[in-house]
Amino acid sequence: MAALALLTFATLAAAMPHGAAPGHPHFIEPDRSQEDLLGAFQHPGVVVSGARITAIKQLIANKTEPIFSAYLKALASPSALISYVPQGPPADGVITCGSYDHPDIGCSKEDFDGDAAALQSLLYVLNGTRAYALNTIKILNAYAQGFKKYNNSNAPLQAGWSLDKWSRAAELIKHSDAGWSAQEALAFEEMLYRTHLPLIYPGSPANGNWELSMIEGMFGLAVLSENATLFAHATSLWRQRIPAYIYITSDGPKPVPPPRGTPTWYNQSVFNASVNGISQETCRDLGHTQMGLASAINAAETAYVQGVDLFSEMRTRFAATLEFHSRLLLPGARIPEYICHGNVTLAVAPTFEIGYNAINNRLQMPLPTTLQHLLVTVRPLPDPLDRFMMIYETLTHGAKMPARAGEEPPRLPPQMVPRAPHQVESNRMLQQ
Repeated sequence: MAALALLTFATLAAAMPHGAAPGHPHFIEPDRSQEDLLGAFQHPGVVVSGARITAIKQLIANKTEPIFSAYLKALASPSALISYVPQGPPADGVITCGSYDHPDIGCSKEDFDGDAAALQSLLYVLNGTRAYALNTIKILNAYAQGFKKYNNSNAPLQAGWSLDKWSRAAELIKHSDAGWSAQEALAFEEMLYRTHLPLIYPGSPANGNWELSMIEGMFGLAVLSENATLFAHATSLWRQRIPAYIYITSDGPKPVPPPRGTPTWYNQSVFNASVNGISQETCRDLGHTQMGLASAINAAETAYVQGVDLFSEMRTRFAATLEFHSRLLLPGARIPEYICHGNVTLAVAPTFEIGYNAINNRLQMPLPTTLQHLLVTVRPLPDPLDRFMMIYETLTHGAKMPARAGEEPPRLPPQMVPRAPHQVESNRMLQQ
């Protein structure tokens, strides 16, 4: 399977455009001479677009809140240290990850390296500090050259988590004047196809946060490597998983069955209007729930940048789940008996900002409780990033962008628009 994935990548890479157009201080327009072959991908285009980056830079220059305060926090983050040194991969190139970090051989170190690469690449395109670009390139090249494989039970999950951040960092650096060579970028992408994609391509029968992190990673890799088939596959998996992960009243007395596996709802027994927006993992704990929702939202945001508006398709579910969980996360919230039998394990995560921007700002569906949660709980966090997929959401999506800043998605040519799940053509080489 891995060899076939590499063959697919080699075919793709042979036609992959590289090079820089003059006159762009950071973002560089890709060569479109092969556009008929590759499709009209937008770059940079993993979670944040070039137009959004340009708008954020102006907001920072104007000291506009909450963007400016988030930017100052990012500058002070341990993940943004100019002196940052890559912690991995292990000397033998094998990262071994078990459940709940037992064992943890290179897993946490990869998490920290991914945080640093994602944040420092973002800061580079915002302020042009050369050290951020050099640090990111050093981290990416270390894994391109030294990482061989994942081991143990959490290998697929770690592959999804890390790919979420690797694709974001690589996308920003690749489409800038950072100095990451075409050969280095190809080596990094080849590593991702060899070590990550085979573990996550089929999806997962486990709890929803597993598959959603994998889907987010596949969206990122598809954009990074301009793989329209992988993009369509990720879209299909997303459309299958979201209805089974977020319950809404119209689903009836039972949740939508999962597309794969038999994950439980952790003894949640009430399914009606009183729990509109509850997640498959809410009664497990709100930490894993927010991870699943963050990945679902990040994936949809990447699709939106590429011209596929998944948020509109699932607007009712997203509005319901953001409001439902924001109520639970507000300080002093009381948990009624009909929600998880009155017992919810709380955890605050630095997320919901991207979802709020998509649903409240773009789709004009008011989310007052989500905004209250962001104002009271999320935006005051001192270093709003986690080990997995949440990277300074207030900095990137904490302000509504004007239409000229790219809030309206581009229209994709017909050959790139993913079809309904049962119609999506699969890449047989990757499935074997």
